[in-house]
Amino acid sequence: MAPRTRQIASLLAWAAVGEAVRMADMGQTDGGSLGSPGETVDTFCDGAGLQEMHGRAPAEEEDAANLVEKGLLQAVTKELENNNVDQMAKSIFSFYVCARWAPDKVFWKLAEQELAMQMADAVIGSTDEGDPTIMAIADMYRTYQFVPMLCSTNFEVYKKTDEFDGTYFHQFKVEVEDMMKFVSESSTGEVSQELTKLDKIFCGDKPMMSCDRHKVIETFMSWFGSETAAKKQQKLAEKIQSFADRNSGDFKEWKGRFPFHSFIAKPKGWQADASEAPKSDERFVVCFGKRVASELHRRPNGNHILTDQNNVGCHGWYDAKETNNQLKRMVEMWKPPTCQLADMSFQMKKEIMAKFHDMNQRLFEALPSLINDELQEQETDGEFDFEDYLPQPVKPNSFTDPTTKRVFVDGMVVKAEKEMKRCKRMDVEKNECAEKETLKKGAYGRVEVIDDKLQVKWEGLGASNEESPEDLKIMPHGWKAKKGFAGHVRDLVAGVSTISDKAKELWAAINVPKKKNLANLMTNSVSKWAVCPIKGDADLEALDNSIGTEDAVFQEFQREAYSEWSGKKLPGKDCVPPSGSLGLPSGAKVCDLNEYHSDHVEKYTKKDETKELEQFVCPLTPPLGANDQLQVMEEQKGLCYLHMTGRQEQQYGWHYQGFFPARRQNDRKENSPKVEYEFVRLSKVADDGIEGQSTFSRWCTIEELNAQPRFCNLPKVENEWSTMEELAHDLAESLESAFDGEESVAPTQIGATAEEQTLASEQSKLKKEEKTKWQKVKDGAKWVGNKALWLGEKTWDKIRGGYRLTVSSAKWAKMKLTPGPHGNNRMAAELEAKLFGEDTTGNLLHSLSFQRSLGETSGTSNSKDRYERFIVSYPCPTFDPALEFALKKKWSQVAVRMIREGYNMFNRSQAGVLNKPIATLMMRGEAIRYRNTRSRTVDVNSFPQASMKWDEASHEWAGATECKYIDKKCQPVEWCQKTTFHIISNGCEERVPYWRTLAAGEWWAVKDTSLAHVVTPIVNSGDLNLKELSGFKMTLFCGAKKTFGASGPPSPLPSEPLLECLKKGVETNARLKAQEPWKLYFPDEVIVLAKFEAIPEKECFVDANAHPSDVKELCAKSVKAEAGQDGAAPLSYAHLIDPKTKQPFDHKKSDSDVFQGVHKGAGFPKGTLTEVVLGPQDVLEALDMIDRSNGR
Repeated sequence: MAPRTRQIASLLAWAAVGEAVRMADMGQTDGGSLGSPGETVDTFCDGAGLQEMHGRAPAEEEDAANLVEKGLLQAVTKELENNNVDQMAKSIFSFYVCARWAPDKVFWKLAEQELAMQMADAVIGSTDEGDPTIMAIADMYRTYQFVPMLCSTNFEVYKKTDEFDGTYFHQFKVEVEDMMKFVSESSTGEVSQELTKLDKIFCGDKPMMSCDRHKVIETFMSWFGSETAAKKQQKLAEKIQSFADRNSGDFKEWKGRFPFHSFIAKPKGWQADASEAPKSDERFVVCFGKRVASELHRRPNGNHILTDQNNVGCHGWYDAKETNNQLKRMVEMWKPPTCQLADMSFQMKKEIMAKFHDMNQRLFEALPSLINDELQEQETDGEFDFEDYLPQPVKPNSFTDPTTKRVFVDGMVVKAEKEMKRCKRMDVEKNECAEKETLKKGAYGRVEVIDDKLQVKWEGLGASNEESPEDLKIMPHGWKAKKGFAGHVRDLVAGVSTISDKAKELWAAINVPKKKNLANLMTNSVSKWAVCPIKGDADLEALDNSIGTEDAVFQEFQREAYSEWSGKKLPGKDCVPPSGSLGLPSGAKVCDLNEYHSDHVEKYTKKDETKELEQFVCPLTPPLGANDQLQVMEEQKGLCYLHMTGRQEQQYGWHYQGFFPARRQNDRKENSPKVEYEFVRLSKVADDGIEGQSTFSRWCTIEELNAQPRFCNLPKVENEWSTMEELAHDLAESLESAFDGEESVAPTQIGATAEEQTLASEQSKLKKEEKTKWQKVKDGAKWVGNKALWLGEKTWDKIRGGYRLTVSSAKWAKMKLTPGPHGNNRMAAELEAKLFGEDTTGNLLHSLSFQRSLGETSGTSNSKDRYERFIVSYPCPTFDPALEFALKKKWSQVAVRMIREGYNMFNRSQAGVLNKPIATLMMRGEAIRYRNTRSRTVDVNSFPQASMKWDEASHEWAGATECKYIDKKCQPVEWCQKTTFHIISNGCEERVPYWRTLAAGEWWAVKDTSLAHVVTPIVNSGDLNLKELSGFKMTLFCGAKKTFGASGPPSPLPSEPLLECLKKGVETNARLKAQEPWKLYFPDEVIVLAKFEAIPEKECFVDANAHPSDVKELCAKSVKAEAGQDGAAPLSYAHLIDPKTKQPFDHKKSDSDVFQGVHKGAGFPKGTLTEVVLGPQDVLEALDMIDRSNGR
């Protein structure tokens, strides 16, 4: 920034004062100047013809006729000058000059009355003798707290034409040169000399406040005869008083040239570098544009009418010579041959006309909503008030069963436990049931507590029915809802927020044809106003010289796009730590969007009868468009923003009315951040206005972040991916559509933006790890940062679903079509809803915005309430929603599949794995190896499978299995086999000692192929890589969320069986979420935590006749070798190897395959999430212990 610009920028707080205002007589006539609209009308319009055009009868008397004619001419002149787009545009091209003055008597009064507080501070800080008022003014003048200014009238390019050549510019140039002459001549005059002496009293040629000294130095220097600051202050006050008493001719001429008294009020004085302050001879600033920038107002208790003075286009401070140079340059720049004025006039007119077009556009965009409200008024007999239809805060009623103490809350989902006769339709007049219907067992309904009575509104029945608690089963929150949660929220929050089809049809039928008719007429046409007939004796050549031509702007105008914000910080980027008690976490920042004022631009009476005023605020400056503002926020990487859900907007009355521009847009109220609100990260911002759908990722509420950050952040990921191929594989798996045996859903609708962010983040990590290796590449190839090159076609193919092509169709189908647990679609949908969201761009910005009071404006007598509209940012650089979704979806499914596998294996012993407070299940991958030496080549094949183990099984096993021959198979197949004489007797027997190994807490083969592939790879061709076999254990805990600390199990450890905790948890969670449906975090919510830990050691068993190379590979280093008695396999291998034959039960391809041994995996699979949180309903639905959720 140039020094001159820095000078003027340091003094921006101007207020122009209407005191002793004198207009310079520039010689303008009443009728206007030659070539102006007024002069043209006076000179060339035929008065009599004008009377006829206006329907006036000719007057009989000459004086009366002249009076009528003059009145009509003045009316036309006024219309041409005040209702003229051309004049509006051209009047912008002007400037004025201000001179830094000294406090004369006029400014004393201003300072005393308008700057009383600043003067009081100056007096308090002064200990000098003398008149305190003069001393205070002198101190304020020296420190630039109070800078008196005299300003000229505006020099307007298009003010009037010159008689010399009939042009505007020549007259403009003459007036500017006249000012230049005065500035030059007055620089050596009496007034200029006195002003310079005033400024030099303290620091000589340097700025007045640049030589302040410490008091100790002041005292020391006074010993040597140096003049102290106190003496200089007294001297300055005396000089100011002497200057104020002047009444010379030079003094009067200055006042005549600069008739407008202004001042700069800067309470803290000059704060910038002191050396950059104006020097004694630097007194002038030049300012483009109109001088007056606001409405008239006055200070509280003030005696002057004030108005803000425009200082946006100012540059300075200049001495006399520099001022004249700048004025000369401006005249040179604006002279017609440069085409500057032509270009700027054209652009200005386009901007003005764009605003006219925008006015029209806004009306027509608002018409459907206006018609909608008119229809609502008709339906309510003129009593419609949209505020009456806005959703009210939720105050749910509750009913407590006195016997069981179960709590029922409004909105809870319940199920009928038996068949009942219930009322379908009420007779309102008789207050009795008019029609009954049989309600089937298992029907769903919602609780309505009315007059302390438990009632239920059943699906399919119009009336509510009083019910007994014992006939009802409480279902999980939102269970089996016909309409999704998001749909309900949108309806609740909107109130009357969607324009009815009837209104749209009426709008289309009436207005669209009219709009088309007008458009067809106006396209490729011009509109003209016949101002007046020309006098019969008019000099037409003179007339043509004084008027212009048709304006191309009007004929070629096209609306332009939204102009860029330049030269200032964009709203939402200027973020500071919060002040006051907003209750925000450490690290959060408040980012200002705009300032809103009540009753801006003027108050509005809502009802004339009661004189009730509308309580509203409007932005002080036009805000960015919603999509532009969100784009600014989205570009701030690594930040999340505080967000209100639809339910929360409803609860706290923060309603968005952007789709109804004729309604009140902004409420006069505070909307403070609350701990129950969540942080979100913007993903993709729509570019089609407020109605476009923008997406975001949901992170965590402030409340949960403060209390339990463990559940906000992604748990530790073990055995992270070493290549992008591996990561892509995991993402592809988790983003596939789900199948639970009865239905499948479409692939998860996670945007590509979230996936790309995840891949880019992981890519960045891998770049750092691989950097050294790449630097060693001999050919010196540099790291390629392009994502497509880095990932490669195969990786992107996996992301897009092509992974299924890399394995055999049969194996893919077998793996993918293994039915998952019931509810896995619902779990995926709920996880997606928890992590991702979308909303219209307009409402999304509204839900991210908060508002707080700034108090009243203090600068005027009619103060207005001020509010700050702001957003709250919080750093969340590690939040990776796509990765979190992929991992949580995968490991949630692993958890419930393991529970289902264990429960199905032990379901004869009541709850089986759920019969203890804590359940621990283990799973590992295994490989059975064969060697085929029949052909000339040796084939070695390892067949993978997975096994599980429940440590507590020995306490729960009920006895031997009863084997039966059913459907040509020995059932159950996992425990039974054919007897030796099966052909004769269809006999079946247990796979001894298979059940005994289970009774001893040993392993069984996993039937769920999808689960098995978590610890075993999919082999398409070739031998199995034994390193890919893994093994881990899962421990299951159930309890209130608040009992879980920063890590580990809950405290205290649970004591009731898991199954009891799950069943109670469903009711507890349903009650909590019904009581406060707008909340997202509940400390008392019951959760199920599945914790994953690695099995530390690999194991192996080899046959006595195994080939040495196979022995070496199966039992490599760090692998524990196991052996049973007499060469038999240990008990832990009984599910794999028949103790009679000492051969594996399955996998053998041919009789020539020779069994070599078994290898058991250990360690985490790739990308293992160390813990995952489930809901009680997730486990119960997977085990068919609760009604299906219909894949919600």
